[in-house]
Amino acid sequence: MGPHMSRTVKENTVSKISTVGRVAEESTPSAGTQSPNSAETQNIKLVTGISDDVDFTREYHGVEDSNYLLPSDIEEQDRLELQHFLLRHLFKGDIVRSEIRELAQQPGYKILDVGCANGWWLDSIAKTYPLAELHGVDLAPSVIEKAEKFLPNVKFISGNVITGLPYADNTFDFVHQRYLFLGLPGNDFPTAIRELMRVTKSGGWIELVEVETEHRSHTLVSYIITMAD
Repeated sequence: MGPHMSRTVKENTVSKISTVGRVAEESTPSAGTQSPNSAETQNIKLVTGISDDVDFTREYHGVEDSNYLLPSDIEEQDRLELQHFLLRHLFKGDIVRSEIRELAQQPGYKILDVGCANGWWLDSIAKTYPLAELHGVDLAPSVIEKAEKFLPNVKFISGNVITGLPYADNTFDFVHQRYLFLGLPGNDFPTAIRELMRVTKSGGWIELVEVETEHRSHTLVSYIITMAD
Protein backbone atom coordinates (compact mmCIF):
# COMPACT_ATOMS: atom_id res chain seq x y z
CA MET A 1 0.00 0.00 0.00
CA GLY A 2 1.52 3.30 -1.09
CA PRO A 3 0.96 6.86 0.08
CA HIS A 4 -2.54 8.26 -0.09
CA MET A 5 -2.37 11.09 -2.61
CA SER A 6 -4.86 13.84 -3.37
CA ARG A 7 -4.67 16.07 -6.44
CA THR A 8 -6.46 19.38 -6.97
CA VAL A 9 -6.41 22.02 -9.69
CA LYS A 10 -7.63 25.59 -9.21
CA GLU A 11 -9.36 26.57 -12.45
CA ASN A 12 -8.90 29.91 -14.25
CA THR A 13 -6.01 31.02 -12.06
CA VAL A 14 -2.64 29.31 -12.04
CA SER A 15 -2.29 25.81 -13.46
CA LYS A 16 -0.64 23.55 -10.93
CA ILE A 17 -0.55 20.19 -9.26
CA SER A 18 -1.09 20.39 -5.54
CA THR A 19 -0.56 16.92 -4.18
CA VAL A 20 -0.66 15.89 -0.56
CA GLY A 21 0.45 12.39 0.20
CA ARG A 22 0.39 10.54 3.49
CA VAL A 23 3.25 8.07 3.78
CA ALA A 24 2.27 4.56 4.79
CA GLU A 25 4.71 2.56 6.89
CA GLU A 26 5.57 0.01 4.24
CA SER A 27 5.99 2.64 1.49
CA THR A 28 8.95 4.48 3.00
CA PRO A 29 12.15 3.73 1.03
CA SER A 30 15.01 2.26 3.03
CA ALA A 31 17.90 3.77 1.10
CA GLY A 32 20.57 5.48 3.17
CA THR A 33 21.37 9.15 3.09
CA GLN A 34 24.10 10.78 1.09
CA SER A 35 25.34 14.23 2.01
CA PRO A 36 26.67 16.48 -0.76
CA ASN A 37 30.43 16.97 -0.78
CA SER A 38 31.07 20.38 0.75
CA ALA A 39 34.07 20.95 -1.52
CA GLU A 40 31.95 20.33 -4.60
CA THR A 41 29.30 22.86 -3.55
CA GLN A 42 31.69 25.81 -3.47
CA ASN A 43 31.97 26.19 -7.26
CA ILE A 44 29.72 28.63 -9.10
CA LYS A 45 29.31 28.47 -12.85
CA LEU A 46 28.76 31.64 -14.88
CA VAL A 47 27.06 31.47 -18.25
CA THR A 48 27.50 34.63 -20.31
CA GLY A 49 26.15 35.67 -23.68
CA ILE A 50 25.60 39.02 -25.42
CA SER A 51 23.02 39.66 -28.13
CA ASP A 52 21.68 43.02 -29.38
CA ASP A 53 23.36 44.90 -26.50
CA VAL A 54 21.63 42.70 -23.91
CA ASP A 55 23.91 40.95 -21.41
CA PHE A 56 22.49 37.54 -20.48
CA THR A 57 24.88 36.90 -17.59
CA ARG A 58 23.34 34.57 -15.01
CA GLU A 59 24.80 32.64 -12.09
CA TYR A 60 24.09 28.90 -11.85
CA HIS A 61 24.72 26.15 -9.34
CA GLY A 62 28.15 24.58 -9.73
CA VAL A 63 27.33 21.45 -7.75
CA GLU A 64 28.73 18.26 -9.24
CA ASP A 65 26.15 15.58 -10.15
CA SER A 66 23.36 18.19 -10.14
CA ASN A 67 20.94 18.40 -13.08
CA TYR A 68 19.10 21.45 -11.71
CA LEU A 69 18.49 23.82 -14.63
CA LEU A 70 17.47 27.16 -13.09
CA PRO A 71 19.81 29.97 -11.90
CA SER A 72 20.89 30.64 -8.30
CA ASP A 73 21.60 34.38 -8.49
CA ILE A 74 19.93 37.38 -6.85
CA GLU A 75 17.56 37.83 -9.78
CA GLU A 76 16.29 34.28 -9.31
CA GLN A 77 15.86 34.76 -5.55
CA ASP A 78 13.85 37.92 -6.21
CA ARG A 79 11.64 35.97 -8.62
CA LEU A 80 11.04 33.25 -6.02
CA GLU A 81 10.15 35.85 -3.39
CA LEU A 82 7.60 37.47 -5.69
CA GLN A 83 6.24 34.03 -6.60
CA HIS A 84 5.71 33.19 -2.92
CA PHE A 85 3.68 36.31 -2.17
CA LEU A 86 1.64 35.96 -5.35
CA LEU A 87 0.73 32.40 -4.37
CA ARG A 88 -0.16 33.50 -0.84
CA HIS A 89 -2.48 36.13 -2.28
CA LEU A 90 -3.96 33.68 -4.80
CA PHE A 91 -4.80 31.10 -2.12
CA LYS A 92 -5.86 33.68 0.49
CA GLY A 93 -2.99 32.93 2.83
CA ASP A 94 -3.49 29.14 2.87
CA ILE A 95 0.12 28.02 2.44
CA VAL A 96 -0.54 24.40 3.48
CA ARG A 97 -3.43 22.03 2.91
CA SER A 98 -6.16 21.68 5.54
CA GLU A 99 -4.94 18.20 6.57
CA ILE A 100 -1.75 19.75 7.95
CA ARG A 101 -3.02 22.82 9.82
CA GLU A 102 -4.12 21.19 13.06
CA LEU A 103 -1.14 18.83 13.16
CA ALA A 104 1.34 21.68 12.69
CA GLN A 105 0.09 23.34 15.89
CA GLN A 106 1.69 20.55 17.94
CA PRO A 107 4.99 21.34 19.72
CA GLY A 108 7.98 19.83 17.94
CA TYR A 109 6.10 18.99 14.73
CA LYS A 110 8.98 18.64 12.25
CA ILE A 111 8.57 20.39 8.90
CA LEU A 112 11.03 20.34 5.98
CA ASP A 113 10.98 22.67 2.96
CA VAL A 114 12.92 21.14 0.04
CA GLY A 115 14.31 23.78 -2.32
CA CYS A 116 13.77 26.43 0.36
CA ALA A 117 15.74 29.23 -1.38
CA ASN A 118 15.81 32.30 0.88
CA GLY A 119 13.16 30.87 3.17
CA TRP A 120 10.03 32.88 2.43
CA TRP A 121 7.70 29.88 2.73
CA LEU A 122 9.35 28.89 6.02
CA ASP A 123 8.99 32.46 7.28
CA SER A 124 5.23 32.26 6.70
CA ILE A 125 5.10 28.85 8.40
CA ALA A 126 7.08 30.14 11.40
CA LYS A 127 4.59 32.96 11.92
CA THR A 128 1.55 30.69 11.54
CA TYR A 129 2.86 27.64 13.43
CA PRO A 130 5.32 28.96 16.06
CA LEU A 131 5.58 25.62 17.92
CA ALA A 132 6.77 23.63 14.88
CA GLU A 133 10.42 22.67 14.33
CA LEU A 134 11.42 24.03 10.93
CA HIS A 135 14.11 22.84 8.52
CA GLY A 136 15.12 24.04 5.06
CA VAL A 137 17.37 22.46 2.44
CA ASP A 138 18.63 23.95 -0.82
CA LEU A 139 21.23 23.04 -3.41
CA ALA A 140 23.16 26.34 -3.26
CA PRO A 141 25.34 27.06 -0.19
CA SER A 142 25.23 30.80 -0.99
CA VAL A 143 21.43 30.75 -0.77
CA ILE A 144 21.55 28.86 2.53
CA GLU A 145 23.89 31.49 4.01
CA LYS A 146 21.36 34.22 3.25
CA ALA A 147 18.48 32.16 4.59
CA GLU A 148 20.30 31.58 7.90
CA LYS A 149 20.64 35.34 8.40
CA PHE A 150 17.00 35.90 7.50
CA LEU A 151 15.61 33.11 9.73
CA PRO A 152 18.10 32.27 12.50
CA ASN A 153 15.61 29.97 14.29
CA VAL A 154 15.25 27.66 11.27
CA LYS A 155 17.75 24.84 10.71
CA PHE A 156 19.14 25.22 7.18
CA ILE A 157 21.53 22.92 5.33
CA SER A 158 22.78 22.48 1.78
CA GLY A 159 21.60 19.26 0.12
CA ASN A 160 20.55 17.58 -3.12
CA VAL A 161 17.23 15.74 -3.41
CA ILE A 162 18.57 13.66 -6.32
CA THR A 163 21.86 12.41 -4.84
CA GLY A 164 20.44 12.15 -1.31
CA LEU A 165 19.12 14.57 1.31
CA PRO A 166 21.32 14.93 4.42
CA TYR A 167 18.70 13.49 6.78
CA ALA A 168 18.04 10.07 8.26
CA ASP A 169 15.05 7.96 7.26
CA ASN A 170 11.68 8.83 8.85
CA THR A 171 12.78 12.26 10.14
CA PHE A 172 9.94 14.65 9.28
CA ASP A 173 6.20 14.85 9.96
CA PHE A 174 5.58 17.09 6.93
CA VAL A 175 7.72 17.61 3.82
CA HIS A 176 6.94 20.47 1.42
CA GLN A 177 8.28 21.01 -2.09
CA ARG A 178 7.12 23.72 -4.48
CA TYR A 179 7.91 24.21 -8.19
CA LEU A 180 11.20 22.35 -7.88
CA PHE A 181 10.43 20.06 -10.81
CA LEU A 182 10.58 23.08 -13.13
CA GLY A 183 14.34 22.82 -12.81
CA LEU A 184 14.77 19.04 -13.07
CA PRO A 185 14.93 16.72 -16.08
CA GLY A 186 11.94 14.39 -16.29
CA ASN A 187 13.91 11.25 -15.51
CA ASP A 188 14.85 12.73 -12.11
CA PHE A 189 11.22 13.04 -10.92
CA PRO A 190 10.80 9.50 -9.52
CA THR A 191 14.16 9.72 -7.74
CA ALA A 192 13.18 13.01 -6.09
CA ILE A 193 9.78 11.73 -4.94
CA ARG A 194 11.28 8.55 -3.50
CA GLU A 195 13.79 10.65 -1.56
CA LEU A 196 11.00 12.81 -0.13
CA MET A 197 9.23 9.64 0.98
CA ARG A 198 12.39 8.30 2.59
CA VAL A 199 12.84 11.25 4.95
CA THR A 200 9.12 11.43 5.85
CA LYS A 201 7.87 9.58 8.93
CA SER A 202 5.41 6.72 8.62
CA GLY A 203 1.99 8.37 8.68
CA GLY A 204 3.55 11.73 7.78
CA TRP A 205 2.58 14.00 4.90
CA ILE A 206 4.22 15.18 1.68
CA GLU A 207 2.93 18.23 -0.21
CA LEU A 208 3.98 18.88 -3.81
CA VAL A 209 2.93 22.10 -5.55
CA GLU A 210 3.98 21.80 -9.17
CA VAL A 211 3.10 23.00 -12.65
CA GLU A 212 0.09 21.37 -14.29
CA THR A 213 0.39 19.76 -17.70
CA GLU A 214 -2.34 18.88 -20.17
CA HIS A 215 -0.68 15.56 -20.98
CA ARG A 216 -1.13 12.72 -18.50
CA SER A 217 1.87 11.01 -20.09
CA HIS A 218 4.18 13.68 -18.64
CA THR A 219 6.70 11.93 -16.37
CA LEU A 220 5.86 13.77 -13.14
CA VAL A 221 2.09 13.64 -13.56
CA SER A 222 1.99 9.99 -14.58
CA TYR A 223 4.25 9.01 -11.68
CA ILE A 224 2.08 10.81 -9.10
CA ILE A 225 -1.13 9.42 -10.60
CA THR A 226 0.35 5.92 -10.43
CA MET A 227 1.13 6.44 -6.74
CA ALA A 228 -2.36 7.81 -6.10
CA ASP A 229 -3.98 4.81 -7.76
